[in-house]
Amino acid sequence: MTYQSKDHAGHKFWVARSGRYAIRIDATRRGVYPWLITLEGGSVHKGAAPDRDQAADTVRDALDELPD
Repeated sequence: MTYQSKDHAGHKFWVARSGRYAIRIDATRRGVYPWLITLEGGSVHKGAAPDRDQAADTVRDALDELPD
């Protein structure tokens, strides 16, 4: 999965799609990267990780558990 880097008014985040799911990883502050998986605008799974790469790995694992 390839993430696209975004910046909105100084707030950095990354977005991607995996099938019908949308993923967002935020950089809220150093050492806290909350992530969110949504389906049709509703939250399906969320969590946080200490860095962006670990957040991406956790999202990949969470997607494996969700129905296609």
